[in-house]
Amino acid sequence: MIHRYLAPGILLAALSAFLGLTGCGSDEQAEASLTPAQFGKKASLICNRASSEGFKKAGIYVSQHAGGRAGGSEKEMFEQAGTTTFEQALRELQVLPVPSGIEPGIEAYFEEFEAALEEVRKEPLLLAAQPNPFEAARRLAKKYDLGDCGAIP
Repeated sequence: MIHRYLAPGILLAALSAFLGLTGCGSDEQAEASLTPAQFGKKASLICNRASSEGFKKAGIYVSQHAGGRAGGSEKEMFEQAGTTTFEQALRELQVLPVPSGIEPGIEAYFEEFEAALEEVRKEPLLLAAQPNPFEAARRLAKKYDLGDCGAIP
């Protein structure tokens, strides 16, 4: 008899938890009206996570290919650790709602970031160059207070 009520109760609890986590759209409304400072904080968190993830992937790659095992190369490491990580960061940044008044600057930042990624896709070792192709994107990130986005890659 208890089992008859247990399954619907578990389903209801799971659904409630899911709706609580998704916020039923309330976060979308709050995100749609971000201030430039809030946008900068969210962007900085995305870039910080991307940077950390890139270092983590690089470390894993180096440990797997230490001493020349498995034919690893610096170029391959940058492809796996850098390029894919920064592509993901750009996708995440582009879905953030941009506050009014800074759209042209943020759009320019996205364009510079994408142009730099295009160069790095062709030649991953450019990530190690100084200055590297991301220099213009970094300057824009600093100008618009995007925190850690001004430091990567």
